Amino acid sequence: MRRILYVNASGDFYGGAERCLLNLTAALERAEFTPLVVLPFRGQLYDELRGRGIDVRVMPLGIFRVRGELYPPALFGRLAEVLPAALRLAALARREGVALIHSNSSAVLAGALAARIAGVPHVWHVREIILRPQLLWAVMRRLIPRLSDRIICVSRAVRDHLGALSPDDERKTRVIYDGVDVAALTPGPSPIQGRGAGGEGQNGLTVGMVARITPVKGHEAFLRAARQIVASPAGAAPHTRFVVVGGCLPQYEAFRLSLLQLRHELGLDSALVFAGYLPERVPEIVRSFDVSVLPTTAREWREGLGQVILEAMALGKPVVATRSGGPSEVVMDGVTGYLVPTGDIDEMAAAILRLLNDEGLRLRMGRAGRERVVQHFSLARGVEAIQSLYREMIS
Repeated sequence: MRRILYVNASGDFYGGAERCLLNLTAALERAEFTPLVVLPFRGQLYDELRGRGIDVRVMPLGIFRVRGELYPPALFGRLAEVLPAALRLAALARREGVALIHSNSSAVLAGALAARIAGVPHVWHVREIILRPQLLWAVMRRLIPRLSDRIICVSRAVRDHLGALSPDDERKTRVIYDGVDVAALTPGPSPIQGRGAGGEGQNGLTVGMVARITPVKGHEAFLRAARQIVASPAGAAPHTRFVVVGGCLPQYEAFRLSLLQLRHELGLDSALVFAGYLPERVPEIVRSFDVSVLPTTAREWREGLGQVILEAMALGKPVVATRSGGPSEVVMDGVTGYLVPTGDIDEMAAAILRLLNDEGLRLRMGRAGRERVVQHFSLARGVEAIQSLYREMIS
């Protein structure tokens, strides 16, 4: 058995990167590979991994936790923590007989340095499309190829964001889409269907958004689109309920409170629910959706892929997403849902309304989305591609 050391940027369980890490490490062929995960702090991800029987350690990693830390002076403080973290990781890798190190995010610089120090192969799993600060990404896009034996990009959009690569660097780069467990995410009635995700009675349809609460995810756009839909006289729109599912780091609590204030200002107090985030309940909540929305709007960041889109499609839900980054590779516009221009609230509301007012369209798109995930984005497919990469590196 070969021991694989995974280094992750967070101990929380709010994002797609963390769910993908949990799925990958739990699905590895244990006769070949044994996972060891290092997290920067103990959070819910620690408990989820331990619950699957996975060895987890906690140590400081010099991780950027919020976007403000990407800029000076906080940036310099974080970078000063990276070398000591790399030395600790290298010592752990030697002590545990690690065969390779897998950094699960662009934000994990210590893993790449540790692999060099320990003399083991390194794979960098690039998930982000970071547009600002430009200088930081200009540095990272040069470091990633130089400090990696293999690079995994979660979408062609992420690969393109790396820019031009030398022939050698191009050969060691792979696009491997994240996958979801299609056997566990099956379409069907939700236990909360007909009551709304917040538990209140309702007779209309439900539109939902699943995303951690940060300024880059487009929550404000979702609320403003919801206001347009509720105000529309068309069909079922006045009876529609809206659900926001997602956790919130303490650093973004002020932003969450601003969303609650915006909900009140838009007159959506009774129509829109913030349901919090309990990972084990997400599938049943998404089953209660009639339409799933991912409205990323930030100029400095784009979705690398959109794990929540894959999960919604696996559950047979049509998706409305912004036409940028990875979602453009997942959603087939007009077939499994709709892609709308970034920041275009009018078009987003119109696309949602089109689905709300046509049950046959929702069902057709939901079935097509499920089939697309089964064929192209299954967990088994993604895990085998990564395991093949490990074999190639270790040999």
